[in-house]
Amino acid sequence: MVGCRSYNAFDHLPNANLQKKLPTIDLEFDSESFATLTGFSTNTISGTTYSLSGISTLGIFAGQSKSYTSKSLNDIKSIYNQNMYKNIVSKYGTKKGKVVCRLVTGNEKLSDLGMTVLSGVTLFIPNLLGLPIASCTTEMVVELNFYNLKNELIASYQSDNYRVKKWYALYWGHSDPSGISKTEAFKLCIADLNKQIENHYYILNELLDE
Repeated sequence: MVGCRSYNAFDHLPNANLQKKLPTIDLEFDSESFATLTGFSTNTISGTTYSLSGISTLGIFAGQSKSYTSKSLNDIKSIYNQNMYKNIVSKYGTKKGKVVCRLVTGNEKLSDLGMTVLSGVTLFIPNLLGLPIASCTTEMVVELNFYNLKNELIASYQSDNYRVKKWYALYWGHSDPSGISKTEAFKLCIADLNKQIENHYYILNELLDE
């Protein structure tokens, strides 16, 4: 019971109006903080010992782990990188520090479940006529922390709390309302942070250039 509307996470990315981009800095993304909302799993690969011609013994992948991230987490990270290089920082030049993107708070709620019950007892016939089956709402607060070359925190910006609601519905709904609500909420947070950096541009530029 999902829709078929197309969605591109990289459409309508946030903008910023800086007189000049900030100096080149490393972009870091706190995946673990966002994983509390988007999901993030780690699988352990069991180790096997091999012998080559009886001369040496090699342990292959012993005790190593491989991480698999969700699509929404990958999309959010990519949007962060694209936004920073497009709007905020220079991509090439002498490194002046780093900036870390972190999820401060975030939650997801499946709601309007009364429609889910109604859909079930009516054999989903109203859904064929456009009634949604449920909705998914994401709330999010994002923070950008800037550090100089001495790894000292020189500036911190926190977005307001933004909420995006998407529907599970035939025809007019999206195929992944949960993932889309997360991505769109993140875009709103980033647009807010871009505006704060615009207003603090000269001070932040001097702090990074010290």
